[in-house]
Amino acid sequence: MRTAERGGSRKRLLTAAGAVWMSAVFAVSSPGAVQKAREPDEVGKSVAELNGYREEVWSRLMDQQLHYDEIEDLVHSFNPAIVSSRSGLEDRIRLMHTISERMRARKRDLRQLGEKAKEKGETEEYGSFKMQELVLDRAAKSLDKTVAAMSRPNTASNRPLRAEEREVSNAAKQLMISYDTLMKQREIAEESRRLYEELERDAKQRLSLGLSSAHDVMEETTQRIQAEAQLSALEGSGTALKKDLILLCGWGENGDPEIAPIPEADLSRIDRMNPDADLQKAIANNGDLIDFRHESHVKSTSSWELRADREAAMNENLLANLNGLYRSACGAKAAYEAAVNGLQAAEIEKAAADMQYQLGLLSVPQYLSALIRYRTAEADKCTAEGELFRAMEVYDWALNGSISAE
Repeated sequence: MRTAERGGSRKRLLTAAGAVWMSAVFAVSSPGAVQKAREPDEVGKSVAELNGYREEVWSRLMDQQLHYDEIEDLVHSFNPAIVSSRSGLEDRIRLMHTISERMRARKRDLRQLGEKAKEKGETEEYGSFKMQELVLDRAAKSLDKTVAAMSRPNTASNRPLRAEEREVSNAAKQLMISYDTLMKQREIAEESRRLYEELERDAKQRLSLGLSSAHDVMEETTQRIQAEAQLSALEGSGTALKKDLILLCGWGENGDPEIAPIPEADLSRIDRMNPDADLQKAIANNGDLIDFRHESHVKSTSSWELRADREAAMNENLLANLNGLYRSACGAKAAYEAAVNGLQAAEIEKAAADMQYQLGLLSVPQYLSALIRYRTAEADKCTAEGELFRAMEVYDWALNGSISAE
C-alpha cells in the first residue's frame, strides 16, 4: 500500500481497494500458498478506477483544496482509521474467497480420483471420494454465500464500519462549518481592530489638542487591546480547527490545503422538514433500532410483546428527538432572519454615516463607531448563518442514522 503522497505538504493514504494489486493474495493456513500480484478484474485500471471514482472526481479529491461536498469521499478514501477498518473487512472477504477457490480445486482433484477409482472398480474408494467431493462443494457454496453477503454495500458485516465512517464524516463537517464561521468572523475582527486603532489614534490626537481626556484615550486603548485579543483568539482557534479537519480528511500533520467556503444556507430546506413524515426514513437508518431488531431473544409470545413495546418506545423517542432537532432548526432560522434584519438596519445606518461624514456632520469617533456597529452586525449574521446551516445538516444526518432512539 502506498502510504504517502506529498504535494504541498500533503500526506494521504490510498484505499486498500485502490492498492490491493500491490500486495499478494492472502494465504490460507497451509504451506506453499500461491501468491499473485493483481486481481484479474483490476488489470489495466487507473488509480481512480481502482478506488471506484471517475478520473475527474479523483483528480478533484487529490488536489490541494477541501470542499464541503468532498468530505464523505475524503473520509472514505483517506482517513487512516476508516481505511484500516475497511481493509480488515476486505482482507477477510478475500481470504474466504481464496479458501472457497481452494476447496473447488480440491473438489476437482477428488472428482478425478473418484473417476479413476470407478474405472478400476474400486467401489468403496469411489464412494469415499464422492462423499468428500459433496462435502467440499457444500462448504464452498456456503462460503460463496457469505462472501456475497459481506460484499454487498449494506450488510450486517459492514454496518459498524459504515456507522463509523458516517460519524467521522459528520464530525469533519461540523469542524468545517465551525472553521468557515470562524474565518468569516476573523476577517471582520481584523477590520474592527483596524477601526479601534483609528479610534485610539484619534483620541490621542484630540488629547494633544486638549479636546479629550486621558481617560478617553485609555478607553479607546482598552477597546483596541480587546479587539487584538479577540483576533488572536480567532486565529488560534482557526489553526486548531483546520488541523483537526484536515487530519480527519486524510491529510498529514504538515498538510495545508485551502479550505473552501461552505454552501450558503438554503432556507427552503426547513420548509421541507416534517418530523412525522420523516420518521420512517429515520427508523430505517437508525443504528439503535437496527441493533435491537437483530439481537437474539427468546421466541415466545410474551417476548414478542415485550419487544414490540420496546420498539414502539424507541420509535417514540426517535420522533421526540427529531422534533427537538426540527425546533432547533426553526430557532436557528429565526435567529438568522433577525441577524439579516439587523445587518440591513446597520447598512442603512452606515450609508447615512458615510454621507454625514463626507458632509462634515459626523466626527471621526462617531463615524468609526457607526462602522464598528456595521461590522458587528456582519459578524452576527455570519454566526447565525453558520448555525442555521449546521442545524439543517444535523437534522438531515439524523434521518440517515445519526441520532439516538434511546
